[in-house]
Amino acid sequence: MERLISATTAAGGLGTPGARWAFVFGWSCGVLQGAVDGSLSRAPLLWAVALAAGLIGVLALTTPGDRDLSAPVAGATVGIAGLVAVTALVTAGAVGDVWGLDLAAYLATFLIVRGNLVAGLVGGLLVPGVAAVWAVPQEPSLEQWALLLGIPVGCLVAASAWRLVLRWMVGQERRHRSAAARAAERAEADAAALAATRDELASIGVDVTPLLERLCAGEPVDAGLRAELAFVEADVRDRIRAPHLRHPVLVSAVASLRQQGVEVVLLGEASGAGSGVSDGLAMALATAVAQVREGRVTIRALPQGRPAAASVVTSDAGGSSHREFSAAGALLDAADALLVGN
Repeated sequence: MERLISATTAAGGLGTPGARWAFVFGWSCGVLQGAVDGSLSRAPLLWAVALAAGLIGVLALTTPGDRDLSAPVAGATVGIAGLVAVTALVTAGAVGDVWGLDLAAYLATFLIVRGNLVAGLVGGLLVPGVAAVWAVPQEPSLEQWALLLGIPVGCLVAASAWRLVLRWMVGQERRHRSAAARAAERAEADAAALAATRDELASIGVDVTPLLERLCAGEPVDAGLRAELAFVEADVRDRIRAPHLRHPVLVSAVASLRQQGVEVVLLGEASGAGSGVSDGLAMALATAVAQVREGRVTIRALPQGRPAAASVVTSDAGGSSHREFSAAGALLDAADALLVGN
């Protein structure tokens, strides 16, 4: 089942050496049966032509390949099946088991299996139809009808069922492979995310470990150490809260603000995660906060779909300002507000 794909089942398995030898063997058995029951002796020349054509039909039906037959080849095969059927009927001694009709039925109906649905249905109905028209004037019994039409009708049913089952099997396999592919993609994404998380933790560890070692060593927690701890804690928080804002230019600008005592908050919408800011936007954001010396700065990555990609809000003792920038870093909106004393 794991090896079953559409490319190797489009011909229904008939484009294989095994199928060709099986059909040639069936043709040979038919020739032997005709020789034994004397059918061939009734019209040797006609049968020679019909059997030669039948062998050509067998070879055409089992043409190597994974695709259905071309329309001309399929049409010719139906014509050969009709020739063999007519030859078998006109040389038959009585209504009953006409062996040549079986060969014609195989040639016609197995076109359905090969993938030539229309040609197979036409041929599959033509063979028993011709036989029925030939037999009606002779008023055959039910047993004779069964002997005459049993195999042609059975071949039509079997070939149709074969094709339907094969189509179902391929559909099942495609769904199985699709599910397996999706599972592989998820596993690959999980592995990539795990690797990225490990790298991020290792990077965080480079900054955090020295401070923790100093604390474990008993260093007094004075104002300087508290400032270092606050700085590192804020940086770790930025990594978690807004990883897509970790542009080197912006990281440097934020670090400079915090070292001066400015409170900086980075916010990022979940829809923007993974799509980092452009160089132009990072430079515009860094420039917008470069002159801040006190107070609070909030840099926010806005949800996708908006004209603005990011905003900067600054506030200090003198008032507040709001700036919005496009994804390329262009200033889209600016507003300032002054604080009025009582």
